[in-house]
Amino acid sequence: MKFIGDRKGVAEEFTSLPALIIVMIGFALFFAMFANVYMAHNEKLKTAELAEAAHYIALKLTNAESPLTDAPLLINKEKWEYMVKHEENIRKYCKPSSYNYSIKISSPFVSDFKMIGEKAKGDRMSVSMKVAIKLAEGDVKYGKLIVTVWRENE
Repeated sequence: MKFIGDRKGVAEEFTSLPALIIVMIGFALFFAMFANVYMAHNEKLKTAELAEAAHYIALKLTNAESPLTDAPLLINKEKWEYMVKHEENIRKYCKPSSYNYSIKISSPFVSDFKMIGEKAKGDRMSVSMKVAIKLAEGDVKYGKLIVTVWRENE
């Protein structure tokens, strides 16, 4: 009994374990939060890339040299209908590297515009621009050019 009550011979090796466990939990939480912030940042970068590609395509399609326009932001309906039948010409003109995209015109005045490209799959980004639509000589209506961009491999 004297051995149990005598404190001189007892070694206290594990007194620092609770403090060490708290420090290790702190490190684990720090790295988990750091990984979460990193993943959120990467997701924002991917979204920004898609938005930039969609904006580039919309600007390219509405400039004066575009195969769709007669003047900047003036889309000719006859040229649009031709391009719907010959999509590869638009694809060659815009050339976004690893993106798929679709282009459509939305207008409360005109409802018979067909979409160029296929429906978007998965995560996508859309950009719209207000444009004038030349239906016939002297008949101009207003609408929106909507470009939707997505990556196929994600």
